[in-house]
Amino acid sequence: MELLSEKALSFSRSFITEVRDASDMQSVVARYVDLKRAGPHLYRGLCPFHAEKTPSFTVNTRDQFFYCFGCQTGGDIFKFLQLASGKSFPEAVAELAEKAGIPVPRDAFITRDEDRVAAEKRERLRRVAARAAEFFRAKLWSPEGARVLKYLKERGVDGEVASLFNLGWSPEGWEELSRALLSEGFPREDLIEAGLAKAREGAAGGLYDVFRGRLMIPIQDADSRTVAFGGRIVGEHPPETPKYVNSPLTPIYKKGSLLFGLPQARPYLKAYGCVYIVEGYFDLISLHAHGVKNVAASLGTALTQTQVNSLRGKVREIYLFFDGDRAGREAAKKALPKLLNAEIEGRVITLPERHDPDTFVREHGMEALFALAEGARNVMDHAVDYLLDAYPGTLIGQARAVREVKELISEVPDSAKGQLLRNMFSERLGIDPELFKLSSAKAQEPRPSPPARLMDPRVQGADFLAARILRHVVIHPETAPLLKGLSLYWPEDPTLELFREFQAQIARDGQVNVRDLPPLDDPLLLLVSEAALAPRTAASEEAAAVFREYAQRLKRRGINTALSRLSVKIGRAEREGDLEALGSLLKEQRSLTEEKKSLGSPAAAGPPLFSGEGGPPPPRFNP
Repeated sequence: MELLSEKALSFSRSFITEVRDASDMQSVVARYVDLKRAGPHLYRGLCPFHAEKTPSFTVNTRDQFFYCFGCQTGGDIFKFLQLASGKSFPEAVAELAEKAGIPVPRDAFITRDEDRVAAEKRERLRRVAARAAEFFRAKLWSPEGARVLKYLKERGVDGEVASLFNLGWSPEGWEELSRALLSEGFPREDLIEAGLAKAREGAAGGLYDVFRGRLMIPIQDADSRTVAFGGRIVGEHPPETPKYVNSPLTPIYKKGSLLFGLPQARPYLKAYGCVYIVEGYFDLISLHAHGVKNVAASLGTALTQTQVNSLRGKVREIYLFFDGDRAGREAAKKALPKLLNAEIEGRVITLPERHDPDTFVREHGMEALFALAEGARNVMDHAVDYLLDAYPGTLIGQARAVREVKELISEVPDSAKGQLLRNMFSERLGIDPELFKLSSAKAQEPRPSPPARLMDPRVQGADFLAARILRHVVIHPETAPLLKGLSLYWPEDPTLELFREFQAQIARDGQVNVRDLPPLDDPLLLLVSEAALAPRTAASEEAAAVFREYAQRLKRRGINTALSRLSVKIGRAEREGDLEALGSLLKEQRSLTEEKKSLGSPAAAGPPLFSGEGGPPPPRFNP
């Protein structure tokens, strides 16, 4: 295994170090996690990568590492950005470089052709979407957009809110956007793939705009970059004309993975501790215009697990503020398992029928909305009431209710949570809990495996003793010079390159500095990040003694391995009568035996590698 990740090879080490040193890990992580100071250079919050109620996600801003002591996910600033936003390594480096004002070398990107092409395409599509948003915005604030601005004002949306959400106007013409962007050099294929234009049929070819004569609502990703659009018709229109036209799925836009308005709501989530989730664009914009800032929208889809997970660590409660019709109430019911999986409390605001949040607020005002919020019901209560209302207590009605409950339970991978859900539905609906058990096929579906124990040699392919020594050095850097002399005994395994890197640092600087390491492959990155956030386990003198005992074990094992190999060679030399070779081998054997004696006998109770040697490491404790 190489020390440098394959995806990092196209960046020079000095460039990566420059970007890392210029980046603020706390501000990067704080875009996704509500961090609180936990000590010098340390911050803690709820892990964005698994559901938890007690914060175990920790950031070391001095060394630029993060580690979750709950799910054992860790890494550096680049790894965090990769996991949190789905970026590739070079995309994460390039983004941080851009934010730090560091020019990215034109040829510094992924080495593999298919990855490079995909990354370049995503970047081109983002540029096209950003330019289209500018085009639409300019049209809205031109004389052409006067009618639309009047329409917005009538709906309570002033210029400030329109600017905040970067609203725009797509002209009536068939190819105004396409013509403008093509004239600026944007590729024809990119306009099509971004969902902004379609190819005309026939030999003449050409393009026509997807969005024409519509109020344009840009959709942004977690990094506030435009990735898609919703286009709403304004004023009277024929019945066959759809009210909304939406961007299709593209390489930069996955509808169920984003919440509309989350970038605008993010500053308010911590202050309020909760978020209102609505379904549509205008539901959100209307609430925002009336003063509700902590609101996001599910983009008209059923709330997905990814969308709920994106709020983990940011809010304690989610208020589901869906339409008052049957579809809206059913959508709130279906959110139950997703909220349970993310361990976020959910409440349902029940609107009168024929109302959505936009119409309700405009007709009844904010006081009425807050009154409804005060009376919001727990999502579990809502789900039970929905089932009781939808399915009468007849045999067929109860059978249908059982089927729906089983569908909800099937979405909860955690068996304990599933059992609790089963018991609660049984008690509230008066139905035998046995009827809610999943079929054997469902029950035996593979569940996501828990994270592998750190440096378990059966999983990671690394020698545990060697990994333990490196971990000890990271926790107690003053012991790093003691690594000298272990080269002959170090195993040929994934830890070897990190061992060599530490040796190079010691030779160059006289010490080890984990912040100066090059990009590591995941097993080593996990080891270093966990150790960088683990507490010191001993004073300096004791730490040195522990290291020496580890080193003795490593040397003794290496010598025993060498002696075993010599025994085979000695036996062969004796059988073949090769006296010269035999003499040399016996001399080497005596030398190794003397060296082994000099190490002394193994300590009766030396420092354990972990509790119960041969088993998994002990649970990690928060520093």
